[in-house]
Amino acid sequence: MAVDKLLYKKVLVVALGGVLSSAVASTYTFDSALLESLGMDSVDLTAFSGENEQFSGEYLVTFNINNTTVDYSKTVFFYMQDDQNILCVTKELASELPLKDEALTLLYKTEAHETDVGLCYSLESLDSAVAIDFDSSAQIVNITMPQMFLENYDSSWLMPRNRDYGIAGIIMDYSLLGTFSRSKNGGKTQSFDALRSYGVVGFNIDRLRFRAKYEYDSKGKKKIEWDERYVFMDVASLNAKLYAGELYSRSNVFDSVRFKGVSLFSDESMMPSYLQGYSPQITGTVSSNAIVTIKQNGSIIRSEQVTPGPFAISDLPSYITGTVDVEIEENNGQKYTYQVDIARVPFLTRKNDIRYNVNIGKLSPKYRKEVNSNFVSFDTSYGLTNNVSVYGGAILTSNSEYKSYNLGVGMNLEQFGAVSFDVTSSETALPSHKTLKGHSYRVNYAKRFSSSLMLNLAGYRFSSRDFRSLNNYIDMKSNSRNTSLEKNRFTLSMTQSFPSIATSVTASITKGSYWNQKNMSSYNISANKIVKDGWFENTNINLSFSRHSTQNGKNNNQVGLYVNIPLEKYDGTVTYSSQFSNPDRSLSNQATYSTYLWDGRASITAENRKNKGESSENRFSTSYNLETSRGTLRTSTDYTSDYQSATVGFDGSITLTQHGIATHPKVYDDGSRLLIDTGVSGVRIRSSTASSNLFGMIGISNIPNYYESSYSIDNDNLPDNVEIENSVVKSASTDGAILYKATGAVSGEKSISTITLDDGSYPPFGAVVYRENGHDREVGMIAENGLTYLSGLNSTSKFIVKWSDQECSLKIDSLDTESLRNLQCRME
Repeated sequence: MAVDKLLYKKVLVVALGGVLSSAVASTYTFDSALLESLGMDSVDLTAFSGENEQFSGEYLVTFNINNTTVDYSKTVFFYMQDDQNILCVTKELASELPLKDEALTLLYKTEAHETDVGLCYSLESLDSAVAIDFDSSAQIVNITMPQMFLENYDSSWLMPRNRDYGIAGIIMDYSLLGTFSRSKNGGKTQSFDALRSYGVVGFNIDRLRFRAKYEYDSKGKKKIEWDERYVFMDVASLNAKLYAGELYSRSNVFDSVRFKGVSLFSDESMMPSYLQGYSPQITGTVSSNAIVTIKQNGSIIRSEQVTPGPFAISDLPSYITGTVDVEIEENNGQKYTYQVDIARVPFLTRKNDIRYNVNIGKLSPKYRKEVNSNFVSFDTSYGLTNNVSVYGGAILTSNSEYKSYNLGVGMNLEQFGAVSFDVTSSETALPSHKTLKGHSYRVNYAKRFSSSLMLNLAGYRFSSRDFRSLNNYIDMKSNSRNTSLEKNRFTLSMTQSFPSIATSVTASITKGSYWNQKNMSSYNISANKIVKDGWFENTNINLSFSRHSTQNGKNNNQVGLYVNIPLEKYDGTVTYSSQFSNPDRSLSNQATYSTYLWDGRASITAENRKNKGESSENRFSTSYNLETSRGTLRTSTDYTSDYQSATVGFDGSITLTQHGIATHPKVYDDGSRLLIDTGVSGVRIRSSTASSNLFGMIGISNIPNYYESSYSIDNDNLPDNVEIENSVVKSASTDGAILYKATGAVSGEKSISTITLDDGSYPPFGAVVYRENGHDREVGMIAENGLTYLSGLNSTSKFIVKWSDQECSLKIDSLDTESLRNLQCRME
């Protein structure tokens, strides 16, 4: 709970000396007469004096705006005006609140009140309907204001103006794998060893992120191969990302291809969660000021105050599907409800929203010969109405050899599900081939029939013989004979759950036929059961059947039983699996025991496998994985009578900046990282393996982007003689950023010292001690006869003691215990 600093100081002085205060108008001072009467020759209490109107208190609070929590911890200030406690809305605080830019502009035009913490603006000046109430017992600031001033907001999502783009630095995200194996073949023993590595190297400059993906295999060409080299950045105003370099194209309707060029695409992850994905508008009409509440299964999803007339609520979470209840309460108490069905399917976009992908450059296939063709592709989806979205796109090559167009529509059929339909046409005109013109038709359907039965996706696609995708065109240009010309493809995915018996069944089907190859198909059905009680409580049992037919005409059938038994008493798990495969009629039985060992996860496995007409084979293997603050260690061994192997791998990241170097767990997929500078080694993050290295740097990998997150220093296990000023670190990252935060850590000895001046006297009672090389942070206060408590004493420590309009400088020359007991403060 936050404490008013001045109130704390008042209580401290009264407790020490029984001091009485006197107030004149809006100022307060403290009478030193009582302390002097007790024999104190020198007393200075100016540190406890001030203007009531200027500074009333500092608090750590939670904000609620229109009954919705906005921020869980924010430091704010209050000041006194006309005997009222007023919230000080600084420009920094205003920018963190979900106010529209127009509201901020209007606020900054109002008269500001000058205080010790800067200019304070009043939200109440925006409109007479704005009201602020501070619940001091719960430390909650409740704000009520018209919706016209507010952005749609997520409690943890960061508006672009509050995002951190990080600092400059060099990064390397890597995986290393060393393998040694030995096998017997025809009576001969062969040994192999190999070193492989893959990952990403790059650097950040301002908002630009430069990256290059590499691969290395000592058994191959023994050289590094580069796959993608590119630079990217956020375009916050468009909720989009801009990439340039060697890329793979982004598209929702066309195949992805490798090219060299530029890609601009909208990124839903940059938006609040309630705007990600598709969600229809809830519309209606009210006759008075009313409250519209949207519920599902009795839980409130959204509650809005609306004015008389038509209304539209479009910020429902994208994960909501099925039936929702809309409840309207007029201001006369009258209530009425109705229901709206929500379904999701690809290519549905919120009303009036636009999603897009644009790619421009030169085709550059990796495993085909160079294709000397420039191209442009784009696709977009637009929410035409509440239930209808239109989408489409085009691909064009600069040599006019290939062109393709797509046009489609997605419809939310409410209680009947959601469906999309599109047509893609192509024209391929290579000089050495006849011109080919074809079409491809596609339909997708999704429906949640009940809370337990859901058709995840049913899709069908038909392509004519002369239809060519862009990848088909690249194969033709490269004279490749491996291209597949798809004719039909059918997919189906369903989930059925039975909550009463803790069982669920999933099924999926994929069937494809081709104009120039054999058909393929894939079927899979599995049942999953969780044991709720008894000796095997929380045991998971899974039974599955699958059938796969490949384009070489072979069928592979497999039946599997998998049992996972948790041994909570021993902090371990036993897993058993049995698999039967046809046509080779192989049967395998495998048992694994895993447990935590030396802070890592260890397992041992025994397996027996028998193929038709062959003798059975026994296999033993072990593994050990350890998550550390520097990365992840992975080891394994494998043993059979004819084959033995051992592998050691390590995944990690290295980040180098002007502040030092950090080694930490691997960052994936252009993710972000946070460097926390503690200045000392051995400082840990609570509930994490992360700890500071020899350079005092903690590296945290894969931090959330566009959402605020917090990390707490483990103050209960700090190294000796270390104190942390900022024990909670917040991040507000953008994609690929290197964030840097300093904790204000102080390392050094602690001492109760007597401070004297040049003439042998003491600084006055109440004088304040500041750490000069710690951004003038207040660290102590002088008591009677110069007595004070100091921490963080080392050879570089410098302190300043201030009182009234005077100050003296205190430098630590020796860390000897006797020397620290008596310190001299030199007058400036």
